[in-house]
Amino acid sequence: MAASSTTTTSLVSDGWTALAGSYTWEATACAGSRIAVEYSVSDAGHLALGPIAGGTAVVETAADRIEVRFADGVRIRITARNDGDGPRIDRDERRDCDGVDDGGTDGDGDGDSDDDDDSEGSGEGDDTADGVDDEAELERLNSRLLDAVNATGRVFLSHTKLNGKYTVRLAVGNVGTREKHVAQAWDVLKGLAVR
Repeated sequence: MAASSTTTTSLVSDGWTALAGSYTWEATACAGSRIAVEYSVSDAGHLALGPIAGGTAVVETAADRIEVRFADGVRIRITARNDGDGPRIDRDERRDCDGVDDGGTDGDGDGDSDDDDDSEGSGEGDDTADGVDDEAELERLNSRLLDAVNATGRVFLSHTKLNGKYTVRLAVGNVGTREKHVAQAWDVLKGLAVR
């Protein structure tokens, strides 16, 4: 299944000075390993590629665009734009994980290839959300929620599988992240969650 998300960092201003600096985009590859692209933005709005972590297949760069296609089906395109809304940096991530060889694992990081179906029944102690007993349905709902949150452009979420279960992730380790950013993410999540 192919998935995509776009995030934007923008500033209503006449120049790039406030957006100039070093950035890191990172995610989990289809096979479960960490992938990352470091890049910088100059005072003139030009992009410069830094180190890349993960198995890449193709890298394309220009003054206003960096595109990295990882060997396992993940592509990130970083674009610097200065249109009528002022300078901004767009990060457009696409995933096509169908047919990716995960090295014989089931993608949960435990090195086996079983389904890790921990559901020996439902009832007390079950860790699925109230009202959703079907793990596939819960994954579908969480995936739709993640896509809806990312489509707002206010928050960027990613996902992974932990113990074989779809898990939504919010990265808060950036030095610029403040409590207000986490609160905003929570508000967006609550506002878009559907039953």
